[in-house]
Amino acid sequence: MSELERRQTTKGIWMSKNKNESSSMASNILVMDVEGTDGRERGEDQDFERKSALFALATSEVLIVNIWEHQVGLYQGANMGLLKTVFEVNLQLFLKDKKYKSPAPTPDSSRANFNR
Repeated sequence: MSELERRQTTKGIWMSKNKNESSSMASNILVMDVEGTDGRERGEDQDFERKSALFALATSEVLIVNIWEHQVGLYQGANMGLLKTVFEVNLQLFLKDKKYKSPAPTPDSSRANFNR
């Protein structure tokens, strides 16, 4: 990103595998650079940005979102609609067979005395 202007730096999806086999790093590391979702170049075509975001999330263990600091908290500028869709689909795909555990403590109703 440039501090002066916003413009597209990546077109499509680029991938690269770890080429340094002699290093102590795992050889199964794949790095993806996915086209941004806020560029003017693609216009209003949201089909590719949704598909590429879902592909990146479905095939990744770590997702890094790169946005301008002044857009944090803005719904449209920070693409919160797209991120919401991506994370909802992720939860549907990977948590459908698991029981959800609430991080908040809940009272144990089997030991509660309701006859006070």
